[in-house]
Amino acid sequence: AAGILGLSAASSVAWCTSPASIRTMPTMIPTSVMFSIAGAALAILVWVEHYKARQPSFVLSFYLSIAMLLDAARARSFSMRSGMESASALTGAVAALKFVLVVLLEIPARQTPELQSQCLTGELTCGFWNRSVIAWINPLLLIGFRRNLLMSDLKSLDETYSTQYLDHRFSEIWDKEPKTKRALAKAFMRMFGADLLLACLPQMGLVAFDFSNVYIMQA
Repeated sequence: AAGILGLSAASSVAWCTSPASIRTMPTMIPTSVMFSIAGAALAILVWVEHYKARQPSFVLSFYLSIAMLLDAARARSFSMRSGMESASALTGAVAALKFVLVVLLEIPARQTPELQSQCLTGELTCGFWNRSVIAWINPLLLIGFRRNLLMSDLKSLDETYSTQYLDHRFSEIWDKEPKTKRALAKAFMRMFGADLLLACLPQMGLVAFDFSNVYIMQA
């Protein structure tokens, strides 16, 4: 992150000292300065996320992934214009560092004693892309392929999935629910309705895209 900040600052200096013939748009210098400010904010966020966060940030990993692709496109665009070799090199270096940072964010960070005492699972400590492709479970599958799994091989569940937490949460909802004929179904929906809705949204989007293909082909 510090390297990204340094390269962004160097890019701003390069734009400010470049000839006027290269600065074809008046927004180039303000844009480069904003990239430097974004680099400083990124360095602070990475430090806070690395040492303080219980779970790696989805927003940070997603932002770096998109910004890396956009910076690579900017670097290629600069390389195709004469007199902008330095801007292309600096932008390409920033894109490479962002790629390295995305990879490093997938590695579980060093945890503070407070977080270590919570017995966090591999799913919670891995990065966004690691969770997206469920790669965190591969070591467990490899152990199961080599030998029979033991209880010591299995990590504890997150506290939100523990029976004690779920029982306490359901008891609170059940005590407040009027004991009617459909009380159990209503209590279940109050407890898991949001989770079920989030699980249904991707499937609803897939169905919508399938139906829209017909209208797109007719357009």
